[in-house]
Amino acid sequence: MSLQDAPLDQEALDFIKELANELNTGSVQLPSYPEAAMRVQRALASEDVELETVVRAISAEPLLAVRIMQMANSARINSMGRPITDLRKAVGRLGYNMVRIAAMSFVMQQLQLTPAHAPVQGQLAQLWRLSVNVAALARTLAVHKAPLNPDIAVLVGLLHAVGKLCIHVRLAAHPQLLARPEVCQRILTDWHSDIGAALLSDWGMADEVIDAARFHTDSDRQFGDSIDFTDVLAAAVHIECLREQLATEIPTAENSLPMLQKVPELWQHVQVDGDGLLALLAHADEEIRELQSLLGA
Repeated sequence: MSLQDAPLDQEALDFIKELANELNTGSVQLPSYPEAAMRVQRALASEDVELETVVRAISAEPLLAVRIMQMANSARINSMGRPITDLRKAVGRLGYNMVRIAAMSFVMQQLQLTPAHAPVQGQLAQLWRLSVNVAALARTLAVHKAPLNPDIAVLVGLLHAVGKLCIHVRLAAHPQLLARPEVCQRILTDWHSDIGAALLSDWGMADEVIDAARFHTDSDRQFGDSIDFTDVLAAAVHIECLREQLATEIPTAENSLPMLQKVPELWQHVQVDGDGLLALLAHADEEIRELQSLLGA
């Protein structure tokens, strides 16, 4: 039975109706989203936000402030080994995009620890691991295949499945739906892009981040003259699928070929062939390890 054929009972239809109503009214919310992280995301939505405003928003949540300090003093960010003990300097060292990344890492930690989300804790952990891997791959592509800001590429990767995150959290309160994984998967497939884009818009994310979340799975999307973040994200998601498929094999041009044949227009646009894909996989392994360490994933 295909996902499209999975029958929807009244509970599933009511669940979908609630999602649709929130989309139509512009009131989509991620349940249990920490207030401190929301204040940080909203503060950063303004292009001319002052540093002190961001620092005050972070200071309201000690655990988030600790995460910011840890990232600012990590080997990846602090290559000179000069420790920072002041939150204002830590934010300045990281930059606002990395602060957004830290806030999302904090959100995922808190959502997984929320008792009400215990029924979907495994799904949330798996989704976070996937998002971190895709973020590392997106950064690798941004560095090696496109003149794009690598920090934004990481942000795009981390946030690309936020719609699925929202739906999983809501499903935690619906045990009868959770008992029917084919119905849950149909809801996720049909609704996550629009839900994710609505959430990112409400958080004040840049259009390029919102568009990537909404359109990276669109098989009919037209490619522009240059590689953009949607292209990078789409390629990163496909490469992560390939990494999972080859988890017990040594990647070669031959066993990578089916992936290149699956979406040939995308690979042609991002200028990746069999050998190029192997090179990206090699670069990505280290990138994934570093980002996992940075985010505590």
